[in-house]
Amino acid sequence: VEVKAPLEKEVDFGALGIFLGKVLEDKIPLITGLGKPTFENLKQLGAALASAGMVNMLHYNSAAVKIEKERLEKITVEPKNIQETIEELTTTSTAKPDLVFVGCPHCSFREIREIAEKMSDKKVRADIEFWVCTSRHIKEKANRYVQKIEASGAKIITDTCAVVTWTDKLGIKTIMTNSAKTAHYAPTMNKAEVKLASLEECLKTALKR
Repeated sequence: VEVKAPLEKEVDFGALGIFLGKVLEDKIPLITGLGKPTFENLKQLGAALASAGMVNMLHYNSAAVKIEKERLEKITVEPKNIQETIEELTTTSTAKPDLVFVGCPHCSFREIREIAEKMSDKKVRADIEFWVCTSRHIKEKANRYVQKIEASGAKIITDTCAVVTWTDKLGIKTIMTNSAKTAHYAPTMNKAEVKLASLEECLKTALKR
């Protein structure tokens, strides 16, 4: 797989995963053109690959398998493929979702720290729920950042995910998320419309101005 699309935000990696998952089905890809992805970028990519397809492994920029490159089926990912996937996963244009949700897959320590720093001295809007999912281990390790997030009015949820939560029973009809995996599942599992956006956009929407 040759990626010619610029991947600037975590949401782009998630969209890449959804696009490729549908194309690859259960094939294991060798992906080039990812640049220098972070752990968090790869987390979004891998989760989305396994959601839209049955891809349980991927190689990227791997010298070990480049020798086989010429014998492999070739797929090219263009910028329009990423943009169209984001648009397909976005089923609502609402400016005020009922729930802003991040943490699918669970937020890493670095993501918890980033969220806490960007939420510093700010409050979550009273008319929006903001959920951050992570593991119990990371919550304990990042306790001082967790306290800042909770002080803002957001909820830290451990060892589960909004996708497997009965959000519809809570009256949640629209969800904004930076997770392509959530955007893929929420319309059927949560009976909710979805807006897929970057973490930065999610925070901007959830916080009081």
